[in-house]
Amino acid sequence: MKRRSWWRAGAVLALAFFGVSGTGRASPETESAVSWAHDWMKSRYQLQQGWPLSPGLREAGEAMARQHLERIRPVLHRWVHDEYARITADATIAANSRAGPLRAALYLRMQNEQALALMDAASPEHDAWRLRVVSQPGVCRYFWNAHFWGEALLWIERLPESERAAALAHERTLLERWGATRPAVPGRPAFDLDAYGQVLVDRLRADPPGARPPHAMVPAVAQKLLVEEPRPLAGSEAKAPPARNFRCAALQWALANAREERAAEPAVLWSAFRHALIERAEDAAGYRWRQSNDWVPAKIEDGEYPRVAQRLEVTGTVRVEVRFDAAGKVVAAKVVGRKLGAPGLSGVRPLFVETTLDEGSLMRARGLKNEGAGTRIVEFVWKLS
Repeated sequence: MKRRSWWRAGAVLALAFFGVSGTGRASPETESAVSWAHDWMKSRYQLQQGWPLSPGLREAGEAMARQHLERIRPVLHRWVHDEYARITADATIAANSRAGPLRAALYLRMQNEQALALMDAASPEHDAWRLRVVSQPGVCRYFWNAHFWGEALLWIERLPESERAAALAHERTLLERWGATRPAVPGRPAFDLDAYGQVLVDRLRADPPGARPPHAMVPAVAQKLLVEEPRPLAGSEAKAPPARNFRCAALQWALANAREERAAEPAVLWSAFRHALIERAEDAAGYRWRQSNDWVPAKIEDGEYPRVAQRLEVTGTVRVEVRFDAAGKVVAAKVVGRKLGAPGLSGVRPLFVETTLDEGSLMRARGLKNEGAGTRIVEFVWKLS
């Protein structure tokens, strides 16, 4: 496959998201890139008027957001400096086309920080109250795409007033880690909550229906999953994901049933829920691309590169454990390791882009054959060349 040059991939991303002109603008003045990145972050931390937050919590949340936005300015300056130095050293990028790649790299880094924050916890007590809140009905109602600070405050609103100050302190700790080296973030568990939820849906849609899950769906989720279409809970190369509030509610339902049916250890289930709630690159970056008239989903099972991963220049290796039956056919496959990277994500865990090649590797694994029963580890190499 012919490698997409950095400037073309970056320019496409900038055009798709940020309205950058096709020619871009040669800008040694990196402050303009910092201002753009800062404005992008500000939009993610702005609290909407329609959110049901008590006045005191809203005021505290807005103050913390202002402090956070000021704190990250030096971080953004550092990132812009590092990325600009790398881009200017790349002879394949024309001098008048550097704006696109620079903003593309910053976009990936900021999205990745948001993903890492969703998986982070200030303490075991922090995780404990979040797990308690996620069990409450209606907790996902006001979840809006890409407004993660509002989501954190909406969860705190569900706590007794006497516990909110401690919860805010936990969230302040996570904000202070933004852009810094974080403690170890839990690895992606083999248990897939999306897949488990789809099994439950298929069970209900069977003729005759299978065993009814212990916990019923809320009406809005039931309407979409049982009446409209048996679609997956997440997005894909071919279609956009459901709205975030619906997706959260569907995952909440799957989590409740997985806990009741003891599908995995409690800690694994909680980690699976948090990973599933992350906004993935194929969902966020792929949203506008899928709306293009010329968008054609990749035939990954035939060896094609996933389109979103290709445009974001995600590369690396994914190790998959594949189990075969006596006839040599695949009966199970799971990712057991990966080493991935993308422009802008050097030196940090690329959580935002992990599933782009995880799912492609699993699709390829399902087409493997083996001589008889057994289990083996297969490494899939993804490179843009």
